[in-house]
Amino acid sequence: MPDMAHLENLIKEECHAVLRFIDLLKEEEKALTSLTPEGLDLLGDKKLTLLKEIEAFEKKRAENLNEETLKNPAIAAQNAELLKLAEEVKLQNQQNGKRLMRHLERTAEALATLMQKENPSLYGKKGQTEAPSAGRDLGSA
Repeated sequence: MPDMAHLENLIKEECHAVLRFIDLLKEEEKALTSLTPEGLDLLGDKKLTLLKEIEAFEKKRAENLNEETLKNPAIAAQNAELLKLAEEVKLQNQQNGKRLMRHLERTAEALATLMQKENPSLYGKKGQTEAPSAGRDLGSA
């Protein structure tokens, strides 16, 4: 039978790691909403490192958590807290993903607008088509 105190401590440490991950997601949200994406690479590296740490905790917890250990009220409460934090991570990550997609869409629109300015319109001021003059007029000989 697993050591309950060890399992309780393990879940507590995993909860702390998940809380740090939520903090990183909130930093990411600030970077996306303030349109300062310069720090996103560094945040991505931090998130990856922390995810590896959380995965290690998760593996250890899975090895020790079972129906018997979940009957312990302290373990069950901590596990419920961990599940609640995981849901918060999921929601925050979805929100950040939506913000990122909106930012990418705006960037694509801005690039498209800039590209149009580089390629002048085929229509003149009177709304009639104007072909670029690339030679002599066909009506003259």
